[in-house]
This record gives sequence, structure tokens and C-alpha cells, in this order.
Amino acid sequence: MKKLFVIIILSLSFITPSQTDDISDFQIEGVSVGDSALDYFSKKEIEKAFSIVISSYNSDKFKRALFFSSNFEIYDAIMIHSKKIDKTYKIYNLSAVLDFPKDFKSCNTKKKEIVNDLKNTFIDYKINEFENRKIKQDKAGQSFANNTTFKFNDGSSARVMCYDWGNEAEQKGLIDHLRLALNSKEFNIWLNNEAYK
Repeated sequence: MKKLFVIIILSLSFITPSQTDDISDFQIEGVSVGDSALDYFSKKEIEKAFSIVISSYNSDKFKRALFFSSNFEIYDAIMIHSKKIDKTYKIYNLSAVLDFPKDFKSCNTKKKEIVNDLKNTFIDYKINEFENRKIKQDKAGQSFANNTTFKFNDGSSARVMCYDWGNEAEQKGLIDHLRLALNSKEFNIWLNNEAYK
């Protein structure tokens, strides 16, 4: 299947005029949902990336890996989720992270740009938006997120989020950031029904 190349330039604007509702048509830093992580990283790099991420999930069906690379053109990091037992490391979730240390306002400006571009790129979707929602992982209750989710008929989704971490979370090393996430249907089912149960 031919991939639509969604290139996010420094302004984080999508520049492809094509319209679609299949998230596997999109690439973030050259990577797509449904691909094998082995197409982009060595097995050693993948295993190392999986081993350093501490999971907050109650279910271990999926595991996540975080990759930092000086070769990434736009983002500071990408994150993938693969099934624990899958040695092909098929990607069910692909997320990109761009840090905005202590600059939640700029994060939201970029988020709005991306959301507007996605509205012009995606077809046949439902959209949900949440502002200043508390982040459950911050037990101190000081952290908030703004979230826009595009839900597609096939059960997949795309999300654009800005995280504003509170003082205690920042002292633990968390940084305000923007995240663009592409979720397959199977990953969404797990996330909504198993991951935190």
C-alpha cells in the first residue's frame, strides 16, 4: 500500500492535500502504524528501548518503547507500542513527542495548528475535545492536559495532546510537551478496556 507522506515542518503544519481516514497511511519520522519496528531500528535498539520504559499499565498485553534520535527531523522522541509476545514488533500505537519546557501556551498554539491541519486531512471522523483535564498519573493533582481526539469508523484514532505537568511531576523529570498519537483499533480496545483495569 502506498503511504501518504505526512511531513510536519517546523511549524508542525501538515502539507499534504490528500484526505484519508486510515491512520496507517501516515508517517511520523518515517514510521507508520502497522509496520514492524525492525524496519526502522535494530533488534538491540528495540529491546533496549522496551527495557528502559517503566509501565503504568495494569495489563501487560502491550509494551512500549521510547526512542530518542538525532536523526529525527522534527520530534524529540517517538514512542511505539507492540504486543509483548510479538517478535516482529508490529506497531499498534505510534506517538511523537515535542518538548515545551515550562511553555504550555506555545504547546497549545502548536496543538491548534496540528488539529486544524488534521481536520483538513482526515475524512469521516468524530471529534472530542477536552481542556484542562487532570492527568491521573499525577497523584498530587497538579497536572493537566488538553486533548483533541479524532475517532474513525474502523475503531482507530488520532490524538493531539498538550501536557502541563505540576511542580512535583517536574521534579521527577517530566516536561511539558506535545504528543501526536496514532492508535490502531486493537490498541484502542486494549487501552479502554484492559490497560488500567
